[in-house]
Amino acid sequence: MELACGTGIWTSVLLQIGQHITAIDAAPEMLDIAQRKLGNAPVHYQQANLFEWEPVQQYDLVFFAFWLSHVPPERLSAFLNKVKRAVRPGGYVVMIDQYAPTEEDRRLVKEGEGGTIYAERSLRDGQTFTILKVYYDVMVLQEIFLHLGFESTIHQLDDSFVFFSARGRPV
Repeated sequence: MELACGTGIWTSVLLQIGQHITAIDAAPEMLDIAQRKLGNAPVHYQQANLFEWEPVQQYDLVFFAFWLSHVPPERLSAFLNKVKRAVRPGGYVVMIDQYAPTEEDRRLVKEGEGGTIYAERSLRDGQTFTILKVYYDVMVLQEIFLHLGFESTIHQLDDSFVFFSARGRPV
């Protein structure tokens, strides 16, 4: 399962290791792009707001890239508990995300109410959007996953990005 699949960039990578992928995103436009890109690949596309989504089955692997940093701190626990319910015993959670701002991010950051961090992002067409951007401490995430019943491994890819994998305890 891939959460917040966007345009299917990572979905195509997941297809190299999985026989069938469930790809979820809130935006129907993203799902349409992914489906056009991947054609008849064995992917089930599902439109859902991940804060309202509830898993209906368990998967060997739940993957998300560059999504957790957009989860507000007050919603982190509920979201990760949903992820836990979506992983079969002995299954994996894998994510790639940003744990520290880059130099460019530091120039774009705006502090919000209660310490929330926002950033302005511009599109090629000139539109500008304000997004939520949270840099979660990877050691804190590792502790949260341990509490959820996962053993995790962290690989810092550089000064800002991390590859995080966690395996649930088998029954």
